[in-house]
Amino acid sequence: MTARDVIAQALALSEAATDGPWVASLNDDDSDYAVWADDAGSDIILAEREADALLAAAARTLLPAFAKALGDVLDMHSEIETFEADPANGTWLYDENGEKRPLPSICRHCTPDDTLLEVEECNWDDGMETVRYPCPTRAAITAALSEVTP
Repeated sequence: MTARDVIAQALALSEAATDGPWVASLNDDDSDYAVWADDAGSDIILAEREADALLAAAARTLLPAFAKALGDVLDMHSEIETFEADPANGTWLYDENGEKRPLPSICRHCTPDDTLLEVEECNWDDGMETVRYPCPTRAAITAALSEVTP
């Protein structure tokens, strides 16, 4: 599963679940903990341990917020394809097949704005300050979510 798949699944589960926020409290008979929501009409989850009930209740609000935040961060740290430029002529350099000569991609968010401007204007070279894609931020999120099976 990709990081985007995990995020999409988390958001889909959140949308399908009973509206939040959820609350955890000790049942009336003091036997276990219940997780409930005002709109649910009954308990959503029963748990023997208070910590489990508190986690389930908190997850209803935290999961969609975390998933959206991670998606937003991935969007910010998007890939920009780069190509070899001929700064003397302000054009791209092409290979024998008429294709732009690719250089390593860079991160839109981590690469300085002045370098991004030079990339757009075809005035840059591979020696300018850049952050390669995937940047450490995107790589860390992707690696962490690749280990998750929701």
